[in-house]
Amino acid sequence: MTELTFNYRPVPEISKEKTLVAKHPDGFNELNSPQWIHLVKLYRKGKITFQDRVLFAFALLSIPGDLFVRTFDVEPAKLTDTDAELDEKFQRLENLNAVIKLSDFIKNDLIIENNLMPKVKVKSKKYYGPGDKFRNMTFAEFIFVDSYFLAYQANKDENTLNKMIAAMYRPQRKGYKPHSSAYGGDRREVFNEHILSYRAEEIGKMDLDYRMAIFWNYIGIRRWLCTQYPNVLPIHEDDPEAVKRNKKKLRTHNNWLKVVRSFTGGNPTEDDKVGKALLHAILDEMDQRIVESRKSKRKK
Repeated sequence: MTELTFNYRPVPEISKEKTLVAKHPDGFNELNSPQWIHLVKLYRKGKITFQDRVLFAFALLSIPGDLFVRTFDVEPAKLTDTDAELDEKFQRLENLNAVIKLSDFIKNDLIIENNLMPKVKVKSKKYYGPGDKFRNMTFAEFIFVDSYFLAYQANKDENTLNKMIAAMYRPQRKGYKPHSSAYGGDRREVFNEHILSYRAEEIGKMDLDYRMAIFWNYIGIRRWLCTQYPNVLPIHEDDPEAVKRNKKKLRTHNNWLKVVRSFTGGNPTEDDKVGKALLHAILDEMDQRIVESRKSKRKK
């Protein structure tokens, strides 16, 4: 976070000067949920205007609106302006450009480690998402989430999006005690693919802006996973157009099941164990197997 200090008078010419220290995020991982939702709206809009950047800067600073206006609002220069007035307007413009530049990270590749939407509400019911870096996501959960994610990229069907989110976001498990020695690292209910259709109906009642924020957050974390396990997850696999250009097929639910079978030797009784294993453990093992296989082929 970058700290910015503002010295101001709440009521100009009357009250004493006060100091306010605001913190500005330095990257995607430091955004809170409302800020991330705001940014996703801009991404979905397409062309981001200067006015969009000004409003986003205001959202990132989280300072009183009147202070933001007083510090950064720039009125057009007039022929009747004195030198002092022109200097003040120029200074405000410089300040505004400087604070907008702090958010230039939004132009970077969307690679995110944190879950920026850790908790959402559907009416009065709370749903919790996976931890940062998907640290507590099981491989079975990932198979369903990723399959629905890639399918939604191709068909843009809202029900597919809802199922993707329903596979990740679940109510808090009964008896949740994060400081208990029995706590397993996940506050969510155990993943259950058999109730996804029912849960998807509930998720569909969530505001679309929230659902799209979750979707885009998944893209960012998935791309981070690609950097960690490049042999397993191609970096552009989440882009259907890129897949078409490269004449590759999107990974499907059945493709992931083949991965499970490769771990179990085709023994279906062992599938459940692999499905319950943590995602990172499976991806790491897969990545190492691919590396070793390539080494063996080069030796032949």
